[in-house]
Amino acid sequence: MDIRGGAGPGAGRARGHARPAVSAVLLAAGAGTRLGAGPKALLPYRGRTLAAVLAETLRDAGCSTVVLVLGAEARRVAAAAGLAEYVLEVNPDWQQGMGSSFRRGVARALAADPDAGVLVALADQPGLTPGLVRRLADAHAARLAAAPGAQAGPAVPGAPGARPGPAVPGTQAGPVPATRGAQPAADPPGAASAEPSLATAAAYRSADGRLRRGHPVLFSPAAARAAAAGAAGDAGARAWLRANPAAVRLVDCSDLSDGRDIDTPADLPLLDTAPPGAG
Repeated sequence: MDIRGGAGPGAGRARGHARPAVSAVLLAAGAGTRLGAGPKALLPYRGRTLAAVLAETLRDAGCSTVVLVLGAEARRVAAAAGLAEYVLEVNPDWQQGMGSSFRRGVARALAADPDAGVLVALADQPGLTPGLVRRLADAHAARLAAAPGAQAGPAVPGAPGARPGPAVPGTQAGPVPATRGAQPAADPPGAASAEPSLATAAAYRSADGRLRRGHPVLFSPAAARAAAAGAAGDAGARAWLRANPAAVRLVDCSDLSDGRDIDTPADLPLLDTAPPGAG
């Protein structure tokens, strides 16, 4: 279901990019029950709404299409958040949990470009920056290029027509060791197919020095479809990610963001803190 907005061809496309390799899904359907202030998408941030700023962040990072999945008070969010230039997808089943929004967002992104990767981000994570998204895109593109039998695909966001470069320092695969720069594990069986099933996730270093998987997560089309098929309740892609550890590469983004999201009133000060690596 669409609300008025950028639902037509080319809606939400990044400026200055002919065919970027990544479409983005911003999950913004929640009611913000624990926060107690209405949908978090409407929180004021940098003079606008949080959803509008994050959608622009994804576009400015080079995402070809930006899909916002709305649910609670969808019409109010769409009208108030300045989102007309993006693809707005309403999830009538948003109360069933994030899984249903994940499925709808992935389906809409793949309909826009079946060959593009799908980056899934949260609408309550103010620390997201274009640089963080580009780091994930670079690391993901390097994995795809290194997969046996890989073929040239769409351009990496931010570099139309460019070939993917070497792996980004700090990327890690499978269970997360506490050290930076570990050698990546081999891609999982089946990665030699024409469409490898891979995911590349942002990770953030916790107080104990370990990297913890967070958001965003960038999926290859095959991985996005598989993760969506298993998404249920509030789990989103969690079941697929846990079931396929060899397919998941973690990218240390601790220097760009702390990865925190806004769940309760105690988290609201995050809206007043600029990300350490903004840009």
